[in-house]
Amino acid sequence: MRAETMGNLKGVFSALVISLLAIIFAYTCASLLYHLNFLKIIGMLSIILMSYKVIVAILVGIVLLIPLILKIYYYVRKKECIEPGNYRLEDIIEDEN
Repeated sequence: MRAETMGNLKGVFSALVISLLAIIFAYTCASLLYHLNFLKIIGMLSIILMSYKVIVAILVGIVLLIPLILKIYYYVRKKECIEPGNYRLEDIIEDEN
């Protein structure tokens, strides 16, 4: 049990060290870009990326709606094929086969 605890502590410690290194790297990159006056370029890139995100969101929405639209279309067509009248369920199942 003690070995498991030590293994867990090593995992937590390594995760903390990696996150600290990532924060230091991000801060270094941000300060370097700030001193090199790249804020305008970053602003333009963020506007371009936001417009691409909107376009991708619309395309994903359309792609996800296609199966729903097809299911509704085939349901309506199937309803039109069955004429109104007194049918038994067995007759409808036999007609589909």
